[in-house]
Amino acid sequence: MYKLLPLIVLIPFIISSCGNSSDAKNSDKSDASSAAPVVSMQPLDLSSKGIPFTIKAPVGATVTLDTSAASVAVKKDRFSIEVREEKYEDDKTVAQVKDAQFKTDSENRPDLGLTYDIIKSEPAGYIILGKNNAGGKTASMWYMAEKDKKKYIFTANILDLAGIHDNGFSVSPGEVQVMYDAVKQQ
Repeated sequence: MYKLLPLIVLIPFIISSCGNSSDAKNSDKSDASSAAPVVSMQPLDLSSKGIPFTIKAPVGATVTLDTSAASVAVKKDRFSIEVREEKYEDDKTVAQVKDAQFKTDSENRPDLGLTYDIIKSEPAGYIILGKNNAGGKTASMWYMAEKDKKKYIFTANILDLAGIHDNGFSVSPGEVQVMYDAVKQQ
């Protein structure tokens, strides 16, 4: 699964770089213009879907269980998070798993025309901004929490959110920051 993440991150770039002429005029906007809209958030308990955490989610968000992917999705408009239990890294700490995933996700790939900027890196998670040679850019996040000796991974579902927007991002840093803050456990 970890080997596929760079390819998953690549798909929104392809979509965003195939945009219309409005992309060019918006591509020089600052990252400040990519702030997510203010959304009313409320606590959302995911334990009924097998995830023993409460997160913050937009009022009216839907929660679905995907048994084929063994994941739970929380969605509303431009808020889309996927949560799953990590079953393969039992012998590692949260920080060790995060560091390995971060190394994979943030590695610049000149052969594919991809570069990454680190927006935030903490012991249990990170936010990165990826850019491609064609001007496409997307932010992504990864967060891990542990409960009852089980680890859970929270990610922004950037494939669900991919598309071109007026701010030049397929998924903006502001949108991802809202999702990261919503899942971050105290």
